[in-house]
Amino acid sequence: MTTPPVEPPQYPNAPVTSVALDVRFPGPSARRSIGERMQRDLRDRLGEDDWVVQVRQQAEITFVASASGAAPEPFRTVDLPLFVRRTQFTALSIESGGLTLETTQFDDYTAFRDLAELVLVAVANVVEPQGILRLGLRYIDELRRLTDSPRVPRQWAEWVDASLVGPKVAEMEDLGYRARHWRGEVFFETGEERSLILHYEPRPGPIAYPSGPLLRPRPPDPGPWFLLDFDAVWVPKEIPPFDVARLLEECDGLKQPMYALFELLTTDQLRGVFNKPGG
Repeated sequence: MTTPPVEPPQYPNAPVTSVALDVRFPGPSARRSIGERMQRDLRDRLGEDDWVVQVRQQAEITFVASASGAAPEPFRTVDLPLFVRRTQFTALSIESGGLTLETTQFDDYTAFRDLAELVLVAVANVVEPQGILRLGLRYIDELRRLTDSPRVPRQWAEWVDASLVGPKVAEMEDLGYRARHWRGEVFFETGEERSLILHYEPRPGPIAYPSGPLLRPRPPDPGPWFLLDFDAVWVPKEIPPFDVARLLEECDGLKQPMYALFELLTTDQLRGVFNKPGG
């Protein structure tokens, strides 16, 4: 295993509900499944006792050229393999042009990095990608488990930075005009070929992504909650070789501004909640 950089302090009651690693590599323009033999070899390298192979159907539109220009053909579906851990908290989807590793059981970055290394080494040996087109790392935080869940927008200022609580929400409430909803997006340049996008919004509903193959280790707490969605990306100008050590190094670099931004966006009161064991 390669060694990750020094970790920032970990919260025993962290709000991370989903972490995903996405790697795109050169392949056909149309999505294609990897062969059954590759699927078996990949499962063996991941650990046959821990993973099962399922099939997910992906809708796809293709365009064909004609005298009047490009026209879409009818929808077609592509069967793509989905490797799911038996706990159903972690899944790996892979196709001819990329892979996505996602988990809802996030203990800490080091454990996720070790899992990513296992997957990337297996893919490198079985699929043999020609290079790297794009690397993405995504964290979804659901700010819940609050001792006094906010019921009106201005109360969120006790838990998150005021910059997230909408423009003049408190002042408009004083005038009798209550903000029902708001959302925001910020694009950061975090280095050469690297970026970070933050999506944020308060939500009254149960969970961010209720559908999909993965379960959650525990049901979400009821009541309003605040979404922080961090999406970091590295897009190299050239196409470097598919090197596992390089991918992990770049992943480490993508993580750092995420952690820094999280600390800036949450209050001491909220971090105190996440420092309490057990949640």
